Amino acid sequence: MNKQTLFVVLFSLAAAVLSASLRGESATATQAAPASPTDDVISNNTPVSPGLTGYYVGSFADTKITVRLDKVIGNTITGYSIVRGNERAFSGWLKAQANGDAEMQMSEPGDDPTDGVFHFQLQGSALNGSWTPNNKSRSTVQLVLTKRDFKYDPHAGKYPQTSVAVLKEEDVSNMKPADLRIMRNEIYARHGYSFTAAEMQRYFDQQDWYMPISTDVAPDLTKVELKNVALIKRYENYTTVSYNAFGR
Repeated sequence: MNKQTLFVVLFSLAAAVLSASLRGESATATQAAPASPTDDVISNNTPVSPGLTGYYVGSFADTKITVRLDKVIGNTITGYSIVRGNERAFSGWLKAQANGDAEMQMSEPGDDPTDGVFHFQLQGSALNGSWTPNNKSRSTVQLVLTKRDFKYDPHAGKYPQTSVAVLKEEDVSNMKPADLRIMRNEIYARHGYSFTAAEMQRYFDQQDWYMPISTDVAPDLTKVELKNVALIKRYENYTTVSYNAFGR
């Protein structure tokens, strides 16, 4: 075998060894690459229902409650609840089931006397379960919450004109104080405001379109709505004084 032939053989062997080595490193790297986490998959790789995060609305004793599931990472879930003008963050665990449903438990911080623990079973697009107060003198509340998307609708309610056109004085000058109050608060209700006043809670909880999602919607009000709020409030105060003065 001459030198040229020997060189070709040795070069071919070296190339084959290098190629095999590279293939082995590539396979090892592929096997070692971790799976990318997703919001709706927990650590045991059992998927929960698609679109788990979002708003869930239902009755909390005599008023409406909204539970917002914000994020699911691994087996941890975070979000907040809002009821009677009180917004409370929570966090907890989630355990997926083979059929795509899930069990979850979330605790509010505990630094407020109204805090407690939610325990839910996710069944399709509904959360069935309970809220247990930290204060043992209060009773557990059973909950059935349905998933619902929030959408601002300027035409919702008894006085839709307050969100679509600037009112004139003659539009409100002959109205009673109670009607003016509802008219003004309806603007906030369309944006999902959660009321602390019991009277407003009772009224808007009866409206199918109403969905409490926030304790501060002032930044969401349009220029038209801001002008109408100011006008209605002015006449609301004036008519209250007038009605009281004349005994009506």
